[in-house]
Amino acid sequence: MAGLRRSIPVFLCVLVWGCARAPEYWPLPAQRTVLKPLSFRAIDHFASMDQPNAASYIVRDISPELSGGAWHWTGKRPTLRFRLLPRERLSFLMDLVLYDEGFRRTGPVSISFAVNGKPLDTVRYDNPGEKHILKPVPAEWLHTGEDNHVTAEIDKTWTPKGSHTVYGFILIRAGFVQSP
Repeated sequence: MAGLRRSIPVFLCVLVWGCARAPEYWPLPAQRTVLKPLSFRAIDHFASMDQPNAASYIVRDISPELSGGAWHWTGKRPTLRFRLLPRERLSFLMDLVLYDEGFRRTGPVSISFAVNGKPLDTVRYDNPGEKHILKPVPAEWLHTGEDNHVTAEIDKTWTPKGSHTVYGFILIRAGFVQSP
């Protein structure tokens, strides 16, 4: 009987606590569909050489190292690749620099541009400095959703004294833009 007397206070405490008011009810928050992560395209229609994935555009003859925080050196025949969405009236754009020291050694240079193996244009430069190329590309030369290769071949390269590295020009940005 003594055990029963000791358990009665415990039982009453449990009973009192068990009779407390139930917590308020809150409905679950509205359920939302989880967003799928955006698909990141390794390459696109345009590349600035200072962007983090610039190396994925390089096919050949372009230094993988970023120089000056914004550009890459090229060799004689740099080639880039781009992926295009269906668009009409595209032009190829390239910004480059003919380096003063190299130009003093080579003199005037010509750069030939080709898109997917088809000659687009050849441009002659009689002085060093920044250059801007913007040339319309026939739509039938381009491939939607596939790699499109662009080659820019310089006729004369230079090599600094004491080096074995061949330099063409400084590449800043390149790709395809909508023509007006």
